[in-house]
Amino acid sequence: MLERGIDISDHRARQLTAQMAHDFELILVMEGGHQRAVESLAPSARGRVFPLGKWGRFDVPDPYRRPREAFVEALELIERGLVDVEKRMGLAR
Repeated sequence: MLERGIDISDHRARQLTAQMAHDFELILVMEGGHQRAVESLAPSARGRVFPLGKWGRFDVPDPYRRPREAFVEALELIERGLVDVEKRMGLAR
């Protein structure tokens, strides 16, 4: 991320809670299995949870404990998914 000029050194992963899911209008996940898990944890989140690759029909594989290339691929897919989300929401530049 630093190569892209983004400092995420203060970021810490957190386990999603039902309260967090309730508090957000939009929840983006990496794959369909994550969507089902979020909706199981917080049924009220249904309709607000979407995989990033929903419109491009792809999942973002978890790069954890994989080589650097897996992180690069995941980042490229995340960016692609965000472009699709922006278009879908009418926010495309």
